[in-house]
Amino acid sequence: MIPGLLLAAALAVRAEPAPQASKLPEDLGPATIDVSSYPPEQRRVYKEVFLRVYGFLDGGPARAINSPLLEIDPAGEAAERRAHPGEYSDASLVAPSRDGWRREVLRVKLRPPCCGACPVLSGEEARQLWNFLVYDSVRRKTGPAAAAWFSSRRELIRRFAAGKGGK
Repeated sequence: MIPGLLLAAALAVRAEPAPQASKLPEDLGPATIDVSSYPPEQRRVYKEVFLRVYGFLDGGPARAINSPLLEIDPAGEAAERRAHPGEYSDASLVAPSRDGWRREVLRVKLRPPCCGACPVLSGEEARQLWNFLVYDSVRRKTGPAAAAWFSSRRELIRRFAAGKGGK
């Protein structure tokens, strides 16, 4: 077959790309969150910075939204550990850290631009993104929301393990 015809034939039968396999349990969770009750600045950062930046990263917004990472102060962590001792002994459910989201945002900010279309974070946007991720994770993973968070994490982990043949 002539090379040009071969290319045309390949393009004519091109199927939709196969869905990307989930690399982490987080990838199986929702890719958006309801921020309607968040303060106006947090809603703005979610829409203008978080979704724009994480839309280009491996795993997309779902990976950050469903991450067990929780940046919390020592007193808050101690209170949550007392309230949920079993869950806090399992890092797959919640991974408290003093600076975990700060390190994650720094990693995102310092990644080299790849294609010219990917967003590059300014210093101010990085600060806003870090502030949003800390606020959101504390709001959705602690206090009255903790039980729902642990339930959803367990379900993501179960689904992920089932998709891997239960391994």
